[in-house]
Amino acid sequence: MKVKKISLWLICFTLLFTFSINALATDEAGAFTHPEVGEFMTIHVDNHLADFEIYGFTYYRLIPYEEPYRGLNVNAPELINEKNASFEVAMEKLLDCVDGKMEGYPPIVSFNYTGYALQFEKQLKALDRADQIKALRILSGMDGAQGFQDLKNLPGFENTDVSNMVESHQDYFVRINGVQYPYRIMMFFFEEEDWYEYYNERFHFIQVEGEWKLIRIAKEYSDEYSQRSKYIHGFEGTDPALVADTNFEALRGTAWGMSSQQASTLLKAQANEDEIVLEKDQLYRVPAKSSYQFGESGLESITYTFDGLQRYYSIFVSLYIRYFDPIGIDENRTITWCQNDMNITLSYDEATPTLTFSPAK
Repeated sequence: MKVKKISLWLICFTLLFTFSINALATDEAGAFTHPEVGEFMTIHVDNHLADFEIYGFTYYRLIPYEEPYRGLNVNAPELINEKNASFEVAMEKLLDCVDGKMEGYPPIVSFNYTGYALQFEKQLKALDRADQIKALRILSGMDGAQGFQDLKNLPGFENTDVSNMVESHQDYFVRINGVQYPYRIMMFFFEEEDWYEYYNERFHFIQVEGEWKLIRIAKEYSDEYSQRSKYIHGFEGTDPALVADTNFEALRGTAWGMSSQQASTLLKAQANEDEIVLEKDQLYRVPAKSSYQFGESGLESITYTFDGLQRYYSIFVSLYIRYFDPIGIDENRTITWCQNDMNITLSYDEATPTLTFSPAK
């Protein structure tokens, strides 16, 4: 594993000068040296999908929806549709690929669980397929806090101490087309025979009318940025305190419902009627104008306005580093992320893209 990563980065740096020259010659707003990552990136956001490359090597992509992937339809423009697979079907297809039973996919050299499932890998592999899927459902938190008790009914888990899992369990929610849904993420690591093909895949599930449905698969070929958040919304076992640290950078210590006077004191800026504007601000090392909007209930949104299309692509990667996969990308290339109590919206505009943080409603 380490040898592969070192080889990949040696090639990357060998090509660095070539790509740097190309970067100077190109007018493409989605190809530049990222201000935080410090590496040459090519970024695409279009047609409800997104991906980016580093020095010409794919780092991240949302799986295209035109054809089934691992026998599953995901990432459709309408995320919720009749082709959404149930949790059980999604896991059957995944494990068929791992076991080499699905045609058209290369052999898997290594496959690993993540999250709670990682510590029970030996027990999981000893289970029959039905019990293995049931255990994965429990470990991902889909059956709630009390569901962890059912783990003890499975072979090999009889003496498992689930108290920590029960105590640290949290419910996750996202909003799609204005409707709130329970939400879960499962992540798996794959290594194929091809030396370049090692990656994480994140499977996104929402609960629709009581049944967990797969809506999205994202593929990430590495995980090496020191800047990135350790909190993954929807991923069981993540410390919720970490998300507050991540949010602090953009919210500047403010809180939804805070009065304009409180915010003015905190930001050391003058409030003008229902707004505080910082003309010369920056976020994620990108210059911006920030606007704090207040209503009857206090602070109701924070918007950063940037100059030029390249900033849109830069902010997308910066948000990915902190919040991982977006929940939605619409036909206008507006990208959204959700937390339980907050929406994050990056809006496409060639001249003045904007990023808005607002409380969930």
